[in-house]
Amino acid sequence: MTPTTREQAARAFAACAGLDPEGIETPEGAAAAGECFELHTDTGALYLSVSFTDAVGWIHAAAGTGQGMTAEGLRAVECQAIARGCRKVGFQTVRRGLVQRAKKHGYRITRQVGAGFILVKALP
Repeated sequence: MTPTTREQAARAFAACAGLDPEGIETPEGAAAAGECFELHTDTGALYLSVSFTDAVGWIHAAAGTGQGMTAEGLRAVECQAIARGCRKVGFQTVRRGLVQRAKKHGYRITRQVGAGFILVKALP
């Protein structure tokens, strides 16, 4: 994961506009909410906005293209979170497919929010 600009992240998040479980977040707001990163692999690219506060790595937004980017992105955020002293990582989503993929990587639904779910994983 390498830092990127909020402008680049917001452009990537525009593809996910309208997927906020509470229906209020904008691509620009999601980018401004955290530190913005990009992750490029042989199979795709991913942009993320993440905050690392109160021992939690919180993913405000993620958008990408390619294959296997959910696993790659979660792994990268978890590594950053551990390095920053976080004890868990979490995010919210309305995408049921993402919920299922995240569960395979140790995330669990902690509650429902709006039209979606909050998922959290405890870190070692």
